[in-house]
Amino acid sequence: MSRQTPQFLVGIDLGTTHTVVAYADSNDPEKRIHLFEMQQLVALGEVAERPLLPSVRYHPAEGEVSNEALFLTPEDGAVLGEAARELGTKSKGRLVTSAKSWLSHTSVDHAAAILPWGSEESVFKVSPLEASASYLRHVRTVWEQRFPHAQLPQQNVVITVPASFDESARSLPEWLGSTMLDCWKSRRRFVTTGCAGMPAASRKAWREVVCCWCAMLAVVLPI
Repeated sequence: MSRQTPQFLVGIDLGTTHTVVAYADSNDPEKRIHLFEMQQLVALGEVAERPLLPSVRYHPAEGEVSNEALFLTPEDGAVLGEAARELGTKSKGRLVTSAKSWLSHTSVDHAAAILPWGSEESVFKVSPLEASASYLRHVRTVWEQRFPHAQLPQQNVVITVPASFDESARSLPEWLGSTMLDCWKSRRRFVTTGCAGMPAASRKAWREVVCCWCAMLAVVLPI
């Protein structure tokens, strides 16, 4: 792949509860920052754009969901988007949540298929790394559907890393960003953030602010 001049400056917050993306056009003199509305499944058979992608996966039973009702389904058949969270409220033990939090557990093999945690043997499982990677894959796919001539790995990208992570845990989201987004090393930055202890509603707003801030960093810092 030839190296091209980045068209966009992109901030990605791979959050525990939601994933958010903000961007600015490199050619915009004012570098105005926009939240990226991500296409996702909001209900079975219904696709819409949302500024927040829930960082959750629903693992349906065999035959539970028809292919016609899905959108950008990972190879393992998991459901992503708002629809995953809705389905998870109706079927116990099939929803993967807080995958990123598991990356900070030192006693856990981050590459082991352990999620959904505590689910029955009949429910297929994924590792915390794979769950987190699936959200980034979704971001990359919908981004490149919107901007087919500006593939995400070719943009200047800033990715958040939780301030609460130690050095070992911090390397995992960095590896995810490097591997799943396949970014040029010189076009990639990681910044630490934290919103532990905030109410859920405040955390959502914080995610959007942080993501816009990341896009701004991509604007003001030479990468």
